[in-house]
Parts: sequence; structure tokens; C-alpha cells
Amino acid sequence: MIESLTHALVELIEAAVNEVHSLHGKGAEIPDHRVDIPEIVMPHKPMAGNMPLSKEALSITVKTIQRAAAADSLAKALEINYQGAGEISCTEAAREGITAFLEKRRPEFKK
Repeated sequence: MIESLTHALVELIEAAVNEVHSLHGKGAEIPDHRVDIPEIVMPHKPMAGNMPLSKEALSITVKTIQRAAAADSLAKALEINYQGAGEISCTEAAREGITAFLEKRRPEFKK
């Protein structure tokens, strides 16, 4: 049983690696400089389908995207992204979203 699962996992990994190799060079190149982006307008009541989104988390996301787009390099943009993700993770909205998911209920965001 374990041997067959191991074999299946190895095949899956090999298939994934082959797929990555087949995609190499086919995607758009990521710019290593500042990029212009359109203005981001936050909706009054942000939703994802029928689920409410946190205005607090969404505003951090917008700010992070704008700062990253204005970065001088991809490395700086990625660092800005990591900082934004960390900032969102420390919000009350993140706690409420995770708790609501675990309790199988709609989140009730205060901000």
C-alpha cells in the first residue's frame, strides 16, 4: 500500500516538473521596474460572491499593490508584498475571517 502511494506521488511530482519545464519561457516576463497601474477604487460594501470582505484588509491590499507597483525592482515589490501580507495577518479582520470559517458562519467584520 505505502509502496503504491509512494509510486503515485513520484509520478505526480514528475508530471508537475515536466509541466513546469513545458511552460518555461512561454509566460509574460515580469518587469523589474516601476509599473503604472490604474486607480483602484474600493467598493462601499466589498463582497466576494455573497461573502463580505473586510474593508480593513482590502485597504491594506490596495495600499500594498500601489506601493509594490511603484517599487524600483521586482525584489523590492516582492518585499512590499510580504510586508503587506504580514500586516493583514495581524488584523482583527484576519482573526474574524479565520474564526468564522472554522465555525462555518459568515464573518462579521467591524472595520
